[in-house]
Amino acid sequence: MARQALEFGPAVETDIPAIRRLLRDVFGVPEDWRVFQPEILAWKAFRPHPFWSGSRSYVVRAGEEIVAHGCIVPSEVLTGGEMLRGARIVDWAANRSFPGTGSRIFNGILQLVDVVFAVGGSSDTLRILPVIGFKKTQTCTRYVRVIRPLRAWRMSGDRSWKGPTRAARDLLRLTKPAHSAGAEWSIRRIERFDETAAPVMPLAPGPDDFMPCRRTPELLNYLLACPAAAVEGYLLFRRGQLAGYAVLSRVGQECRLAEVWIASSSAGDWADAYAVTANAASQAPETTTLTARVFSPERSPTLAAAGFQAVSSEPLFRKEREPKWPDGRMVEVGVLDDDYLYL
Repeated sequence: MARQALEFGPAVETDIPAIRRLLRDVFGVPEDWRVFQPEILAWKAFRPHPFWSGSRSYVVRAGEEIVAHGCIVPSEVLTGGEMLRGARIVDWAANRSFPGTGSRIFNGILQLVDVVFAVGGSSDTLRILPVIGFKKTQTCTRYVRVIRPLRAWRMSGDRSWKGPTRAARDLLRLTKPAHSAGAEWSIRRIERFDETAAPVMPLAPGPDDFMPCRRTPELLNYLLACPAAAVEGYLLFRRGQLAGYAVLSRVGQECRLAEVWIASSSAGDWADAYAVTANAASQAPETTTLTARVFSPERSPTLAAAGFQAVSSEPLFRKEREPKWPDGRMVEVGVLDDDYLYL
């Protein structure tokens, strides 16, 4: 019997049921798994995106059957010279009866961009990435600030001795005053971003040599429409003048400071920006925990000043289609360039 031909190409929206079956089978999750719901898969892959034309979902087909899948989260890296098209591949899965099709997805997507990023992952993922040509280049740090320790403990369901111990530790931390932004700083929630916010969005690498990813009002508005989390947009003001923006993502009890950005190189200004954003994030009574993630060590003291604790670190891997990456340069691959926005 002849081996069935395998074909790589973009998915269409009517493929969602088949993609969903593949993802559920490979990841072993139930029917009601939140991030594999049809409306969420449609938003990830088929709703218009300002940095990508057409489908962002790619599949390998064996005849009529979809046997592998990967979805692109596109990014654009601001190098100060030629902008690089980047991607994270999410919902990456392959039918085990068709070995090699997962690599076929990756290699096919790599031909469409300049660089593919991977942040952290399971032990199997961390073992496989170097084998398929990824290089570990940086580390990102995850920060946590528990703002309602007793509620967090009750909601966690942890009835071991560690639960009250952890709650007591977090209560003690609350007695240590965190940095508070001065009266000259304010924050305002908005329903949509418009062009008035564009001048305070990343335009070029900063003085710490970290290359940011491009932001536009259109991109932020696409993310505000995410059906998998409650995503909120804010503008930051200093002395009444627009100074930056913030994007928060609420998933259950957790509020993620998905992105805080100000047009300043001052550590004091960044500490104020994180403090005023953390205060806004704390207002929802159901929120017990704030989290943030950064690559640049310049940002770490400003988060610590705002009451956040470093709790873990993850490696950043990248693989380039051809050597275009500026030598020695680091990148800030934000939560907005990842599926951590809503997972």
